[in-house]
Amino acid sequence: MTDIQSIKETFWKIWNTFSPQMIRHIVHPVILLLVVGTYAFLKSINFYLGWLYLIPVMYCVSIWCTYLAGLKMEDPKDVPALVVSIPIKNKKSKDAKLKKAPKVNFVEASQVCDYVADSRDVSISIGEKASQPESKEGLHWLNKSIEQIWINKRAAVEDIVLNVVWPKVKKILAKLPIKIKIELYSFSLGLVPPHFRRIFVHEVQQEEDSMIIDIDLGFASEAAVKVKIETDVIPRVTLLVDSVYVDVGIRIALRGISKHPPYVQGFEVTLLHQPEIHWNLGDLARMANIAFIDRTIRKLINDNVKILVIPNKLSIPICVVPLPRELGSIMNTDEKAYSESGRIVIPNPEGIVRVVLEKTANIPPMDMTSSLLYPSVLFKSPRRFFTEMFPSKKSSDPYAVVRIGSHEYRTKTVYKELNATFNTTFDIPVYCPLDQHLEIVIYDEDFNTDDIIGKIIERLEDIKDNYSVEKEAKWRGLSNTNNTRAYLKYLWISEQIVDKSSNLDSDGLLAFSCIGIYSTSLCKPKISIKLTDMSDEGHYLTDRSWKAIMAFKELKEFTLSNLSLGLWDLFNLQGGMLRLLKDDTTISIEVEDSLEREDEVGRRKWIGEVAIQHIIERGEEPIELQLSKTYKKKQSFVNKSVKKLSLLAKTMLGTSGGTVLQSEEEESMKIKLQCVVYRDVIKS
Repeated sequence: MTDIQSIKETFWKIWNTFSPQMIRHIVHPVILLLVVGTYAFLKSINFYLGWLYLIPVMYCVSIWCTYLAGLKMEDPKDVPALVVSIPIKNKKSKDAKLKKAPKVNFVEASQVCDYVADSRDVSISIGEKASQPESKEGLHWLNKSIEQIWINKRAAVEDIVLNVVWPKVKKILAKLPIKIKIELYSFSLGLVPPHFRRIFVHEVQQEEDSMIIDIDLGFASEAAVKVKIETDVIPRVTLLVDSVYVDVGIRIALRGISKHPPYVQGFEVTLLHQPEIHWNLGDLARMANIAFIDRTIRKLINDNVKILVIPNKLSIPICVVPLPRELGSIMNTDEKAYSESGRIVIPNPEGIVRVVLEKTANIPPMDMTSSLLYPSVLFKSPRRFFTEMFPSKKSSDPYAVVRIGSHEYRTKTVYKELNATFNTTFDIPVYCPLDQHLEIVIYDEDFNTDDIIGKIIERLEDIKDNYSVEKEAKWRGLSNTNNTRAYLKYLWISEQIVDKSSNLDSDGLLAFSCIGIYSTSLCKPKISIKLTDMSDEGHYLTDRSWKAIMAFKELKEFTLSNLSLGLWDLFNLQGGMLRLLKDDTTISIEVEDSLEREDEVGRRKWIGEVAIQHIIERGEEPIELQLSKTYKKKQSFVNKSVKKLSLLAKTMLGTSGGTVLQSEEEESMKIKLQCVVYRDVIKS
């Protein structure tokens, strides 16, 4: 009896070390596996023996499940996962004849992927941390409300578009330099309303005063538009567009949440991915064979929307939003307040993702080749010429594209190679890795459309958690392929703000935003900020230049001020990031004016330079820079004469534009920037 009692005490001591979460996710599957395995073994020996075993075991299993249902679950964060590693025999190894037993290990649930990646064995995991599917029941009331509003207000919206919006659009089209006439005959939104697919609030650990919300919106509509188009190239054609489909993901981030009015310092808006926009052309449009117009419109939409896809964003400080009088009296509206609010527009990078792509192997042949295309082979090797005369797939022209959101970097093409060597390093700045992915896509270059060979997709959060320390490169398989692999490695580099009393002694980042542009004459600016070009033959790809959204307005001053004043444009709400190298000393700023003057040839360019050390020393204070005027074209006598003749011809033909600008004396332009310099912090 004493022995039995001691065995019981030992058993319960061991049993009490298991948490309820471990019992449910590890012990329970193991018990069920043993029960089913034993039943299958006994049944293979004797059919009736298996059934005799199953009857009492089912009773025991029912008692076990009742006990399991009564367990109180704890926080699953600290519960490890069970990983069984089964060694693979290697015929070339010296120890190939030795039998290795499977290994059983307990691994942290969130680190299972990294553990399996480091192992060369076949691994089976139980209790791995996985994302739970999100419930859509919580959005039913919202979509139902939108449906009711859509039914009641749809006709009113259609009337506003036809009688208010469209006349204004016609006036804008009449001012365009090209001849384009569009008559709107009918416009219908259909009965199907847009609906929310997902609203998800992220847990933000880095900043306690922020909230990030992701919204997925879909619109599979019955909308239809019937118009008549006439241009210089196309005769009058009736165009019917219907079955419009839109799928868009939006991220809204609230920054500087506080207990006092206005309760938030600002908010950011960005698109999570390139929106999917599709429509169907009616029969008349297809008969007119204007598919190229359809392709042109799609390309214009994609190119213009891309500037808002993450990591690009628009940041709106609450200080510039027209507020009610009660809240407006609390807010400071002086120049210092707007300068400080401009810092919200500056991206706050969390780090840099470094991808080192060395080579690929086993790329499938994608290109049809024949020795007839290479007559010189006949003289070098006649046998090879005749054996390879018939077209067949024998080679590929691979290149790699590394992409995060709308930012993508392309390597050079390696022609006629199935085992391509790239040896390229990518440094990609990241300001928010939540729910973002790194894509590495291998393409085969063709004359028309490049074919996708395969891709690798990694979550940025996983890279941040598991690759903060430099590791050796590994072979990784590409999806949608049989045996194509890429030899690469990742590294997450953290960033730290450089104190204004120190120097930039390592690589880093430059984050910035434009507070204002001040000119003595009308302008329509497009800002570019650049660093020195690197002649590395394409083996190091990163962001070394940045272009802002072109201004939509024509003003003398563009400032980050109250939006109701109309002195702002979208580029005031847009920030940017550039990769700094420790040898960089200055940044170049270029402002191109899209407005042309009658007495000047080409467009103006205003240029200037700022020392990086000066930016560091200024700290949080904005930088004002006086720019120098240059021109995109040489202001020679011949160019000016050609310009005058072209203006004279337009005047005689009656095709000249509206107001013509003239240059003024002593013109100047000044730009005001907010900048922050970061240095790399790499863990050893």
